Amino acid sequence: MISAAQYLSELKKVLGRDSRPFIKKALEKVGSGLANEGDKRYLIVAPTGYGKTDLTFYMSLRVLHSESFKLIAAYPMRALLEDQKRKFEGLNFLPPSFLGVRYMGNPVELAAYYFSTPIVLTTIDTLSLTSVGVSPEDYYKVYDNDRPGHYLFSKGLVLMSEFVLDEAHLEYDVSKSFTYLAFLSRLAKDFDRPLLLLTATLPRSFVDATTRLLGFRKENVLQFSREDDIDFVERRKGKKYSFEIRKFMERKPEDIRSCFRDGKRKLVVFNTVSEAVEFYRNLKDVGSKVLLHSRFVTEDRSKKLKQMKEMESGIVVSTQAIEVGIDESFDELITDIAPANSLVQRFGRFLRKGEESGNACVWVDINSFSHGRYKGIYDEGLVKRTLEFLKKRESEIGKDYTLHVGYEDLLDHVYTEPPNIDQSYLERLISAFREVIDSTRAKKLIEDYVSLVRDDVLVEVEPINRNDILVPMDLSEAERKCTSVICGDKTYDCGNLGSHPWEEKIDSIISRRCYIKVNMSYDGELGLS
Repeated sequence: MISAAQYLSELKKVLGRDSRPFIKKALEKVGSGLANEGDKRYLIVAPTGYGKTDLTFYMSLRVLHSESFKLIAAYPMRALLEDQKRKFEGLNFLPPSFLGVRYMGNPVELAAYYFSTPIVLTTIDTLSLTSVGVSPEDYYKVYDNDRPGHYLFSKGLVLMSEFVLDEAHLEYDVSKSFTYLAFLSRLAKDFDRPLLLLTATLPRSFVDATTRLLGFRKENVLQFSREDDIDFVERRKGKKYSFEIRKFMERKPEDIRSCFRDGKRKLVVFNTVSEAVEFYRNLKDVGSKVLLHSRFVTEDRSKKLKQMKEMESGIVVSTQAIEVGIDESFDELITDIAPANSLVQRFGRFLRKGEESGNACVWVDINSFSHGRYKGIYDEGLVKRTLEFLKKRESEIGKDYTLHVGYEDLLDHVYTEPPNIDQSYLERLISAFREVIDSTRAKKLIEDYVSLVRDDVLVEVEPINRNDILVPMDLSEAERKCTSVICGDKTYDCGNLGSHPWEEKIDSIISRRCYIKVNMSYDGELGLS
């Protein structure tokens, strides 16, 4: 057996650098725990930009040296997954056949069907389906009860895996995703599988829920503190920036531009794709500019990330797609208000690297609170408590108080309630998993819930001006923009998509046999809009 110290030494050679002090401490703790009997579930909380990805590389080395059969690294967003894939490929320490990628719509040549490669990068959506035996690439085979091999194979490979869930705080946001996390945590404990949850933003109420509701041992909850890396904390606190909050009744594009200062690289973050596209269209005479959101095909998204990385000066206009896994730094951040977790992640792209000063502006569209939501996306209470805290500390932020480190009091002010586990849903997940041969319970589970982790469902849609691409979109919006639903040689009127035969609706969600045609256009610069 290879010792934790030997793995750390090899990891240093792979990365060409040392891991940061707290990450080394976490790696030693995890390495020691994996080598001995006991609970192998860990929660690791460290600041944005601190190098938590080193833990995933460490777990990959275990597979490379045959001390682990398989690693599944799951991510909440495609953008983060794609960024991690580039990092793996850039380090070039794995044989090509070791690494596979699996998510909705990724090219066939990249797909680790059934999670069959030793190391799999996937989305939490795809992991959730595969863990109950419904591998997305051939759901229709699982639906055919006389072919149980696909069903058993998918579950079996999940059971033999070790797990890393990056940006795990996003699974705490709603009851459904947190309940699935409770299910996966229970599998890890019952079958003695390592499970690492990585995050930068977890309030005290969520940390407590990890031990009280998920059953993690307190000694396996590793949280960064100032004493773990005083130099890092002081350098982050040494970055100074101007900060202001703007409130708009009827916001115009020039209102956002009035926040601009003389920074070289500006990041403007909107909460909706439509707002981001509109603002980007109106940007004139600004030099280089890049638009980034979730509705690009993989090839175009990769081009934009490359363009952003090479851009010495200019403006990036984005949505929440910038929040996680994008290792870029800007000296100006202009952003719509969002709950504290999201806002801290956005600030994680601001003064992330060598910059020592900059400008930050948070705006609020006062008339966008409605029916308990802000922009129809975020919980109104979370947004208002975030705004309340920022207003109270507005004169200190960027001077004596920073949103780069030491923001726990902001998180604790906003997230006062722990996440909830839906016990009925949890029991159904467990029941579906325990069903060994017959996949009826798994199919019924998906029939009732469609997505096992999201309140909304990610589907693939075809734009009106292209018939050669499919683009990801939330089902609720796809229904509003729908012109037809195409399943093989059958075409349906849109109506209520829920009235279609359920197996065809599921196909439109987790396989590529059906898709929704929408009254929207696509181009490589603007995406689907």
